[in-house]
Amino acid sequence: FTENKELNKEILKRIIDKREVTETMDFCDMQYRFYQNIKRDQKKLQEIRNDFKAFMIDEAQDIDFLQISILKEITKEAYTIYVGDRMQTLYMFRFANPKYFSSEYLADYYDDIVEYNLQNNYRSTKNIVNISNLVRIVNMYKEIKAIATKESVRGSVSIVKVANNIQEGTKIAQIIENYKSNGVEL
Repeated sequence: FTENKELNKEILKRIIDKREVTETMDFCDMQYRFYQNIKRDQKKLQEIRNDFKAFMIDEAQDIDFLQISILKEITKEAYTIYVGDRMQTLYMFRFANPKYFSSEYLADYYDDIVEYNLQNNYRSTKNIVNISNLVRIVNMYKEIKAIATKESVRGSVSIVKVANNIQEGTKIAQIIENYKSNGVEL
């Protein structure tokens, strides 16, 4: 879902038409039905709010508009923690938007926001962190930099630009094939 209501209506109509023909429901359908139900049944919404006084939303960088809409409804009176990394947004293809995980956006819905930025990367080597920081320079979050806590052991990183998913898959397959033919263990 997007913030464009007309586009949302058209997308929904097509999805609903297809779902009715096939008598199926996907995860997005379930979310949307839940959202419709809590908007329609304020008593049920209040029961949910009464039952849950605290929420932790993990991988918050991958929240889409429908999900943030649900969260704003059910977490309205609760202690809420959002955990994520804007640079790891993976689901933009399904309209995830890291802005929904920003203190500026959330300030419209929550009081007393406290933001903690964790910079130390204990999982990746310096080579990986350095290439990630390089990508950030040309990407949207220039001000975010990670600090590596692990030394690089071996290997290298290359940046390959492709136009679409098919080219990406083909390129990855070619690289793996080259490694294998040169006797590199993967």
